[in-house]
Amino acid sequence: MTEPTLLFGLGAAKCGTSWLHECLLRHPQCHFRAVKEVHYFDAIDFDRRAQQVDLLTAQHARLTRELTEDLGQLSLDRVARKSARAVDIGEVRALIEAPEDMAAYLAYLDEGRGGARVIGDITPAYSLLSEARLRRMAHITTNVRFVYILRDPVARLWSHVRMIASRRAQALAEIPARASRILSRTIKGLEGEITARSDYAGALDRLIAAIRPPQRLVMFYEDLTAPGGLDTLARFLGIDAFSTVPARAHVGPKLDMPAEQRRAARDWLVPQYNHVAATVGTLPDAWRTEMSKV
Repeated sequence: MTEPTLLFGLGAAKCGTSWLHECLLRHPQCHFRAVKEVHYFDAIDFDRRAQQVDLLTAQHARLTRELTEDLGQLSLDRVARKSARAVDIGEVRALIEAPEDMAAYLAYLDEGRGGARVIGDITPAYSLLSEARLRRMAHITTNVRFVYILRDPVARLWSHVRMIASRRAQALAEIPARASRILSRTIKGLEGEITARSDYAGALDRLIAAIRPPQRLVMFYEDLTAPGGLDTLARFLGIDAFSTVPARAHVGPKLDMPAEQRRAARDWLVPQYNHVAATVGTLPDAWRTEMSKV
């Protein structure tokens, strides 16, 4: 059997990686497991194994409960998908609990592949990994590819803030005030996770230093999600064009960013716009429009 291409999907939260995973799941030449974000390398490198195991344990318990209590209300397709996800969660948990083992990691991704050409792991947190780790990942097997997705920094930041606000809120009515506070805290440097995911400059520099140009593809979310945007990715992976394109996944609650905070966020993110422009060489229209307001 021909060795598959191994794709690592990088990107900040809210850059379309869930949608991309769904596209890859549906492509007949790709084989992706039901768990989108394996978190294998960041759990190891950032000493987060215990936290990740706890999270996976909770997810597995929730899925098991849903399959038991709601079985009569679920379609056959949803039962199959939830069951597959429960199985995959258990396997990922076992991987993370065990000592680092690249053969076991690859075996997990490859299980059930059949003749598919591409396997992979779409974990946005991998954009935070060190240059050394990325370099090692590039040589796990003979054919490795990396795709890094960038979204307009202000739009990405606000989407991320709304997601975190939704998780922390006890009721829908709390979300606007929580989002405003979280955004203010982020700009002041008090929300480390959101700040780290906003650092395109650092992630790009590490990726470029570690990964050779034929192995890496930097794409803009605005281009990827436009009609025909997946064609570039298909060529990069050496697969046929995507014939099935699902609706966007995990669209957050609608909430406009206050004008004053938008100005503050834009000013805070100017270095990111400038670094991406200097590194990639071009910016989508949405990015240039946002920057014109500085």
